[in-house]
Amino acid sequence: MRYNNIMVAFDGSEGSQKALVHAANHLEGELTVVTVVKERKGLDFVVGATSEVNPVVLNNGMYQYPVDRQASIDVHEADLVQQGKQQEVQQEGEDILRLAKEILEKQHVKAKTEVLEGEPVQVICEHAQVNDFDLIVVGSRGVSGIKKLVLGSVSQKVIQESECPVLVVK
Repeated sequence: MRYNNIMVAFDGSEGSQKALVHAANHLEGELTVVTVVKERKGLDFVVGATSEVNPVVLNNGMYQYPVDRQASIDVHEADLVQQGKQQEVQQEGEDILRLAKEILEKQHVKAKTEVLEGEPVQVICEHAQVNDFDLIVVGSRGVSGIKKLVLGSVSQKVIQESECPVLVVK
């Protein structure tokens, strides 16, 4: 089978670097290198510095924090903070992909690059399906034994959840 549309999941680790080199040297077809940055939740800035405010414990065991009007921010400020977080995520991804681009330049291979946001396994599998990739290439971190059984691995979970073939490079 010939793979025409190949996605390499890249996180900067040694395993993902090996996967990228293997894909660049041994696979024909269009390469897209993606990195997945975990999303940052925006609730940490809504009320402000709650660490100095004593919460009220409700009957159901939940905590209620009184709103400090001076510490709270308006919707426009919240949007600006959220935009800043998005830029932070994008920059983190671009920093990781810079290494991928250097590796590809040494191999004299061109590829598209994309920064994705979310949980790695879910995002990788969904992105592959939505964009009709023929193959996903991932690296192996070399986790074995009890640690592998307890923690699992991104590559293992991608194999289980992906609807297209997955190549794991050791």
